[in-house]
Amino acid sequence: MGDRTACSTAGAMDIAACDWSREILEAADVEAERMPGIHASHEQVGCVSRQAAGATDYAEGTPVFAGVGDAGATTLASGIAGKGQYNINLGTSGWIATVSGEPLQSGTGVFNLAAMPADRVINVVPFLNAGLVHRWVSTLFAREAGRPDYAWMQGMLERSVPGSHGVMALPYLVGERFPVPDARIRGAYVGLTPESAPEDVARAMLEGVCYSIRQGMELLGEKPVSVSMIGGGGRVGVWCQMMADVLGTPIAVCGESDTLPAQAIATAAWIGLGREKDYDCFISSLQQAESVTVYRPDHETHGLYNGIFERYKRLYPVLKELA
Repeated sequence: MGDRTACSTAGAMDIAACDWSREILEAADVEAERMPGIHASHEQVGCVSRQAAGATDYAEGTPVFAGVGDAGATTLASGIAGKGQYNINLGTSGWIATVSGEPLQSGTGVFNLAAMPADRVINVVPFLNAGLVHRWVSTLFAREAGRPDYAWMQGMLERSVPGSHGVMALPYLVGERFPVPDARIRGAYVGLTPESAPEDVARAMLEGVCYSIRQGMELLGEKPVSVSMIGGGGRVGVWCQMMADVLGTPIAVCGESDTLPAQAIATAAWIGLGREKDYDCFISSLQQAESVTVYRPDHETHGLYNGIFERYKRLYPVLKELA
């Protein structure tokens, strides 16, 4: 048994039908009967048995729902419900996601996942390099060798300036999935001079991640109506402001993103029990939570980043042969 969102990550599901693709299974010589049943997240799939009740604290007969995996739950619970609403995840790796009514057809970059509401699809652009880039610069310039010094890095970033005094960086430390599906590419700096300071080197890498996110948003296509952010990167205020300035749109950062998957799973059960008819009411309430901090773009800084972004997009084509 599996939920629609998790099963659609397997690459063998027909998202439109919310069922396994017979064509793909036949091509892979896999019997359809060996695949788990696919259920909506809020669909009740059984009840707690007497044996299970004896092994847990759940009462016999308690309804059991299909639920949803952590990535799908976090994305949906972050406050996105339709086109133009984006969620950025800045974990060790990251993604930018939106919700629409259909899969997006794209040659590179976009993954489509069936969403908890039956008529919606999560459109995701994943990145390998996000929070790990912040950890790298925090280790590179740490006061104690080999250990990330986040407090020290925070001070460095606060002294940095937009544009990093002309230093640009490709943040592809471990290869990348998007904007370039290239396992061989690695990070690089351009524009270093004798006057370049450590804070320029650190900030340029984080600006590079922001440019990747912007490329992902452009691939998804819709003009942003709202943008939310979750993940450990949301604790780095200077980076959040960078992101708002690069994208040119306010960003609502959730301070309690660790609890979001549990909230989404609970909501699936609440809908399944018939006690919540409108999923949109749930996600809109998250955006009004006291734990949300909004970062608003500076118009002048956004203009600066627009010019740098156009030059940044030319770096990978020039440097890829050196990887």
